Amino acid sequence: MLVPNALITFPAARQGNGEARRWYADGGATAIVLSKRGMLLEPHPTFGPFEYRLLALNVTASEADEYARRHGFVHMRELRSRNEIRR
Repeated sequence: MLVPNALITFPAARQGNGEARRWYADGGATAIVLSKRGMLLEPHPTFGPFEYRLLALNVTASEADEYARRHGFVHMRELRSRNEIRR
């Protein structure tokens, strides 16, 4: 896991790098996201984000789980694209 030295934000619309998992704090006011390309992100706002803050790069699912637990994000939701959902 690589943690940036500076605050980095970018617009939410990034093709091919959608959300794979989300962890919510109690109450759902804040969340962190693991992208499909291994970026750990903080969405702003939490629901319907227009930008993300980069927390770390090259993050595995187990590293993201550990980070989430250590920082109080206890409710995990795995996200799938519409193409992955069986009809």
